[in-house]
Amino acid sequence: MKKRINSYIAGLLTLSHTGFSIANPMQQADPLANLGPLIEAAPIATSGPFVWPPALGWWVSLVLIIASIISISWLIKKSYAKKQVRARYYGAFSKVNLLKSNPTEEEQSTYVRQLNQAIKAIALERFGNKEVATLSGQAWLEFLDTTGKCNHFTNGSGQVFGKSMYQPTIKNIPDCDHLMTICQDWVKEIS
Repeated sequence: MKKRINSYIAGLLTLSHTGFSIANPMQQADPLANLGPLIEAAPIATSGPFVWPPALGWWVSLVLIIASIISISWLIKKSYAKKQVRARYYGAFSKVNLLKSNPTEEEQSTYVRQLNQAIKAIALERFGNKEVATLSGQAWLEFLDTTGKCNHFTNGSGQVFGKSMYQPTIKNIPDCDHLMTICQDWVKEIS
């Protein structure tokens, strides 16, 4: 075995004399020494931290922010306008005289007429004279049910607004508080 190692070392020495050498990594020359100097890139021209024009992402963000502001403003305006209209409509009910406890038939008739006048005024304002002004009786009740998306007027206690509105005294008046409630529900639906 010793002979084998000696012959191997001798072979290595022979190779080193013929130009093939096994170089020690510590003695090896710098492989980058033959390279020329690096070409440096030109500096990016910026005038401070602000760069114009901005990248596409910033334009998209700007458009989205502006669209959001416009949408939110429109929704707030619409909501505010709807609240104003509803308050104005409910104001029409304030003209209806409140009933005292145990009202007479005449007081109830007056209350029902005033309530009918209030919803007629609201309907005229909301839908216009052409559509509402000539309605009375069953046509008026159907209009109220159609616009209010209910059947309280043609089949419920709201029938009193169509059947006997022009009689001196209205017979069989339902609960007046319930009438006010269905009228307010109708206003909520149309506003």
